[in-house]
Order: sequence, then structure tokens, then C-alpha cells
Amino acid sequence: MPFVESALFPGAVAGVADLLNEKDFVAGTVVPDLASGMAPGDSSFSLVTGTGTELPTDNFVVTIEQEIIFVGSRTGDVCSSLIRGFQGTTPSSHGGGTMVNHFIIAHHHNRVVAEINSIETFLSGSTAPSKTLYVDGNRAGGYTPDGTILRPFKTIMAAVNQIITNGDNSTVPYLVDIAAGIYLETIDLSNSKIVNIAFDGHFQVTVGTTGQIRTAVQAINNDNLVSAFFDRMAFIGGGGVTPFMQFSSTTNGTNFGSIGIFFQECTLQSVGVSSFTVNNCGFVQWDDCDVTSNEITITNCGQMFVFVTVVNGGSALSVVTNSGGPQPAGFFSTEVLFIGGLMAGTSVMDAGSEIAFEGVQVIGDCTANGLLKARTSRIFGNITVNSGGTYDENGGSGHTGTVTVNSGGSYTQTGDFGIGTLHHSATGKLGFYGTSPQAKQTVTGSKGGNAALASLLTALSTLGLITDSST
Repeated sequence: MPFVESALFPGAVAGVADLLNEKDFVAGTVVPDLASGMAPGDSSFSLVTGTGTELPTDNFVVTIEQEIIFVGSRTGDVCSSLIRGFQGTTPSSHGGGTMVNHFIIAHHHNRVVAEINSIETFLSGSTAPSKTLYVDGNRAGGYTPDGTILRPFKTIMAAVNQIITNGDNSTVPYLVDIAAGIYLETIDLSNSKIVNIAFDGHFQVTVGTTGQIRTAVQAINNDNLVSAFFDRMAFIGGGGVTPFMQFSSTTNGTNFGSIGIFFQECTLQSVGVSSFTVNNCGFVQWDDCDVTSNEITITNCGQMFVFVTVVNGGSALSVVTNSGGPQPAGFFSTEVLFIGGLMAGTSVMDAGSEIAFEGVQVIGDCTANGLLKARTSRIFGNITVNSGGTYDENGGSGHTGTVTVNSGGSYTQTGDFGIGTLHHSATGKLGFYGTSPQAKQTVTGSKGGNAALASLLTALSTLGLITDSST
């Protein structure tokens, strides 16, 4: 089944009008209303005075009754440059006082997914890079390899060194196609001649090192590296003190390096100290991976995406702030975003940093010195919010441990959320066993007859505590 929407990349770069702006809906946020009625052909509308600030200033969508409307610009309480009937809805009339909702719609997900898939396809070699090198660790000796299918390199680094020798700094990526086998070596991408490179292991390649485990992959202080893509490979290490994987540039906290690190359908397994370290990189992504690591440290990075990935083995995820530096143009505000999957281990974020869990099971304690967001996620552990930190728990999320908010920290709850079968809302309503949160119930009727009993049964059923099958 094809994607619902088509990507612009690589023919063009998706802009803010394609990806849309958003604004958080937090406790105390007011849903704006229309100041006056609007007709199907109107190209602007006004909100009730003073409520326009609840919406972004440009390139966003609102939902009014059954119609979705794209808003190109908002000045004060006036929204203009509209596209009516957005995403196949029907332009309609709406009366004054109607709520103007700022919902997340399918387009937010579908557009981003299409663009990410197009980028991954391009980087993985499906767009046929013109420069392909072959590696086969089981090849027969006795001849000089040239990297062709008939004469492949015997090691991965032999192919990498050939790229360095070529001195080709063009943006067309090299593809290193690796035959099945176990490769006991370190993949070193530190040389400045490595610009764009993709490795394809076809689910049959394992990379590790012998003896005292050294770095399995490193790209240290390579400011020219644009992207490194690892597809369908297993990286096994442990026992040493050197980071198992290390990526960095020399760019300081006032900006981010341009390095993009992508792992797709890979296994990353290490029990060494400081197992996975990323510093001064623009973008890191794990997509459908299995990660076992003692320590994951993300420092001064623009963005890390983790899609449907299992992170286990007691991993300690540490996210350090970008030291006051600006986000790179085009990056989302969240520094580390988990979408789906499992995070088993402790999570710690420094002041100024941010982690968001979207549809994730988190098994372990969390410490928020920065911003921790939970969206339709469950945190099976304790949560500590220190001074300057915030734990933001949205609808559908919950936790099984305690939330400790120290002086100067904050804990916000938006929408309905719960623990197990108990669900309560930020407005003080309560529900049980999946029932929507309800207001406090009142039992009426005479105690001398059945009226009070019937009223009590109705109240308990409304809260979800019983199923009323009485006759």
C-alpha cells in the first residue's frame, strides 16, 4: 500500500507550509471561538478578542465543526490567507461563537512519514548511487581487490580507505555493499574525505572487534561528513572503556555540526562504558532497531528521532543541553523524540534539553532537569522533576511510580490521562476501566423505595465501576 501523501524530496525540500506549525495545548489554554459567522467562500475570519495568541502565527490548520482550514497567516485575532476545505473536507458556513480547534490531523503524520521515507530511500541506495563498492570477508586471496563484484574488498575499512584515496568530496553518496559475514574491525569515518556514505548489510553482517573491545564505529571531528547511513547490520561490542560508537564534529555549542547519522533495522549491542556517544551532530535517527547499551549520551545535538525501536539492557539515556545554541533551521523543537517501541532504562535530561515519548512504554526512572513530555505513553517507574525542569503529561499517558516535584520544578497535565484502569482529567473528573472521565455523581431518590438504589446503580455504571445488568 503506498503512502497517503507524496514526498517533495528529492525534487524539492519540504517547507513550513508543507509540514505545518504547531503550538502546545497545555493546562489553562483557551480554545478560541469565532467572533462572528463565516461563509464557505470567506478568505479570513476573526476570533474572540484576545484569544488569537492561543494559535501559531502562520502555516497551521484549524478544525471548525466538520471543516479543516489551512491558515497562512494570523495577525492578532484575525486569521487570513486561508485554504478552505483542507484535506478533502467541505467548505461550510459557521456561526459566531463556534469553537476553533487546533487539532493534530492525519496530514501532520502522513506528510512527515512520506518525507522521511523518501530521504531514507535516497540514502539507502534505492536511488542508485553511482558509486558502489563491494565487500566480502570470505573472498579468496591471491589477487588485488578493486571493489567490484568479482573482486570485492576483504574488509569494510578497505572500502572506506579507497573512498578516502579517491578524494571525492561530491554529495553523491557512496554505497558500500557488504556480503554476509562477521567483520572484526573498527569502521572509522573520521577522515574529512568521507562526505556521504551508506552501508548495506542485508541482515547478514555483524561488525565487532577482538580482544579488548574498541570503537565499532566512529566519526570523530569530521566536519565535512554530511550523512552516514547503516542499513540492516548488527554491531556487537562490550568490555572496553572506549565508546562503542562515537560520532562528533568540532562545532561548539553556538551551532550544530552537519553530521546526520541513520540506523535502519540494525542491532546495536554493547555492555561497555559510554556505549553510544553523539556530540555536536545535526541529526541522529534509529528506525526499527534493537539497541542494548549501558549508556547513551546525546550532547549538543539538533535532533534525535527514535522510531519503533526497542532500547533495553538497562540503558541509561542522558541528554545534555545544546549550551544555549540555536536550533538548526528546519529542525523541530524537541531534541530527542521517541515514537513507538520500548525504552527500558533510566532517562536523564539536563537543563535546557528535552525528551518526548510518543506512544512508548518506558520501563525505568526518569529525571527531568529540562523538559520531559509523555504523549499516549506509559512510564513504569518514578519521575523526579528538579528545579527548572518540567514533566508534561498529556492525554492517554500515565505512570506507575511516584512523581516527585522538587522546588522550582513543575508538573503539568493536559487532557485525560491515567494509571492502569483509572483515568482522570485535568478538570477533576474521574473514570474507571476505560470509561471516559466523569464529574462527581449525585445519588437521588427515596431510601424507602427503589429510587435511590436505581440512582446509585446508574451513578456507579457511569463511572465504570460496575456493569448494570439488573432488571
